[in-house]
Amino acid sequence: GLIEGTTASFLDITSWRFKGPIKIGDTMVGRIKVINKRETSSPERGVVILGVSLLNQRGGVAQEGQFTVMMIKEAKSEL
Repeated sequence: GLIEGTTASFLDITSWRFKGPIKIGDTMVGRIKVINKRETSSPERGVVILGVSLLNQRGGVAQEGQFTVMMIKEAKSEL
C-alpha cells in the first residue's frame, strides 16, 4: 500500500466529513491521493498531506477528509 511501512507518525486529520451512512453488510473501499508534500529538516523524512475517501460498493462517498503524516523516504535504486 501507499503508506504501509513508510509512515513514521500520524500528525493530523483535517476537514473530515461524514457524507453518507455506512450500513451493516456494506463493502468499503479506501482511496488515497497525495495532495501535497514537503521536505523536513531531516533528510530521511518528509510530510505528506493525503486526501482520503471511503466509498461503498455503489461508489458513493461515505466519508472523506485529509490526513497529514510524517513519512520515511525510500532509498532510490541506482541503475
